[in-house]
Amino acid sequence: MNIRVGIMRLAMFLNWFMTLYWTWLMCMHYLEKGPPTITTTTDDFIGCKPDAIDFRTSLSRMIWKLNTKIHGQPLAIRPAIRLIKKNFRFLSTGSPIIIELYGPPGTGKSYFCELLAESMFYNGLKSEFVNVLDGEDLYLQDEKLSLYTDELRDYLRGNLTKCKKSLFIFKHTEKIPEELFHPIQDIMLSKMGGIFLFTTTESSPIVSQIYAHLLKQGTEKGQMNFKHYEPALRKPLFNIGERLLFLPMTVNELKMCAVDELAQMGHIFLTDCVTESIYKRIPVDKFGYTNITCKEIIQVARYVAIYGNCDI
Repeated sequence: MNIRVGIMRLAMFLNWFMTLYWTWLMCMHYLEKGPPTITTTTDDFIGCKPDAIDFRTSLSRMIWKLNTKIHGQPLAIRPAIRLIKKNFRFLSTGSPIIIELYGPPGTGKSYFCELLAESMFYNGLKSEFVNVLDGEDLYLQDEKLSLYTDELRDYLRGNLTKCKKSLFIFKHTEKIPEELFHPIQDIMLSKMGGIFLFTTTESSPIVSQIYAHLLKQGTEKGQMNFKHYEPALRKPLFNIGERLLFLPMTVNELKMCAVDELAQMGHIFLTDCVTESIYKRIPVDKFGYTNITCKEIIQVARYVAIYGNCDI
């Protein structure tokens, strides 16, 4: 009886040992081989050459720029990076990336679009594969709207046929006639690829009010979530894609806008001078927030860098 029990225990031990051994071998094989590779290559975007940046470089550059260049926007950057990591590789298969950007003026929406363009193409916003349509420039009469709708559909299709990585930026979408969104949606659903960005300042006053109310309640920006603001925002333009929200900024976050601009201009030595002026002259509330925008601070930084005068 004791011999039988001993044999059973030995068999159980050997079974456990072999399971552990094979698990270890599989782990070592995975570490040597590395994670599954991303199948998308530059050749998948051959029509985008020579302006297109290599796929892997483009993806890593995009994530790095969004993490380091846009400050104080957790409700925009975190979901954006998550979406890009998940879907960027599928552009070559025809799956588009669709992002709607909400928020007050000067909080980083246009800068977000610019960073994506710079990450994808060597010529950035000037690339032939980056297309910008501004709602403020559209003054279409009803009789011309139908014609422009067909032209827009052909324009989108032509660009995506040539380059599946094409970037389309639609600014001030609250001013774009609703009829023009039909051809855009048709193209997106046709699985031709492309990244589509839609920015709007609509509902900005209500967003700012909710923002101030949450701060008074003791809710910090990092603790806020999209659901706090969703009732104030318009319905999504499309039933697909991601919605990002840009919020008002603190003085410290605005300071980082100035530092980035000075570093880009090669005048980082002026940082103390500029930030001292920012702290002295920008009106803030008791929570340290202000209505001054990142765009305005960048203009200040450029003025100081050009004229070398901090008396602003």
